[in-house]
Amino acid sequence: MDLIEVILLNYRFKFRRLFWKEEFGLKPGDRDARRVMLAAALVEVSGLKIKSFAEAWRVMCPEVLPTPILRRVFLIYKGKQPETREFATLNLYKAPEPSAYGERLEAQAEAVEKAADVVIERMEQQFGKKELQEAAEVDRQVLAGATAKDKKSPNKYRGAVRKFEDDVDANPLGGARG
Repeated sequence: MDLIEVILLNYRFKFRRLFWKEEFGLKPGDRDARRVMLAAALVEVSGLKIKSFAEAWRVMCPEVLPTPILRRVFLIYKGKQPETREFATLNLYKAPEPSAYGERLEAQAEAVEKAADVVIERMEQQFGKKELQEAAEVDRQVLAGATAKDKKSPNKYRGAVRKFEDDVDANPLGGARG
């Protein structure tokens, strides 16, 4: 940690840099805010270590350090601190206007509907309308059955396919029957 040194007559004041949270956490009350900040940052005076805020305040109090000198010490302290870092973002995402976004969604929905219509026409040509209606009915039953609760199964869902009670289906892998 780099210390900020301020030489005043025969005294060497060494201050540490306060973090922003420490600065905002200081409560000067009826005291001078500059004196409180310097007292909180004071680490050493001419080789003597400062152990507490109370000791630092005794050095920085108005009876010991006059206000004009305190102003100069404060300016030197703030001036010797390294540049504050500022962060900026580049290439921010610019959201489209809500109306333009809605129009784009409608255009995409229309494109999907057209593609679905083309697929349905091909299927009608290939299979016939009756077979497609039967397949659509099975799909509806599967969807309805998927949401119906089954008390016996662990996942609580069932399909629309009939259950066959055949011996071959009971053992699909050719296991022992019994």
